Amino acid sequence: MVKALGYLEQQGLVELKVADVRQRFTLLEQPPSLDELRDRLAERFDRREQSEAERIQRVVALVERDGCQVQSLVGYFGETRADPCGHCTYCLTGAAQSLPEPGTARALDLDRTTLDELTAEHPTALGTPRQRARFLCGLTSPATTKAKLSRHALFGALAEQRFADVLAQS
Repeated sequence: MVKALGYLEQQGLVELKVADVRQRFTLLEQPPSLDELRDRLAERFDRREQSEAERIQRVVALVERDGCQVQSLVGYFGETRADPCGHCTYCLTGAAQSLPEPGTARALDLDRTTLDELTAEHPTALGTPRQRARFLCGLTSPATTKAKLSRHALFGALAEQRFADVLAQS
């Protein structure tokens, strides 16, 4: 398939471009109830989001660990290391690192009128606070992609802000 696409591109018949990796889903059989399917998918996405947040917290804990980070990492995988590695941040500095505390939540600088108008134009893509927060933080979704909203000036306008702060004010 890749070879065929490459050939078509060389012939000038298609133009290929790299795109974000997306998880695609295929409906193999009709569910007994669309409401039940929606609820199951929402629960699945919530679990995945929670799992990703916990994974990031584990990485932060490793970075801020008071001790050899490599020893901790191999311990996570059930291995042991007798001596400190000598090359991780802790071994090189002799001190635990700490990431900067997130800034206090503040009013976000945002053109509310434009966002409200955009939400009215695209209620499927921006109808919920979570959808608006994702959009403002620059996180795509199938609905925002379909509506071609990633090209809008507000897409990613608050990418430097904490998602929780943007969500609270969306």
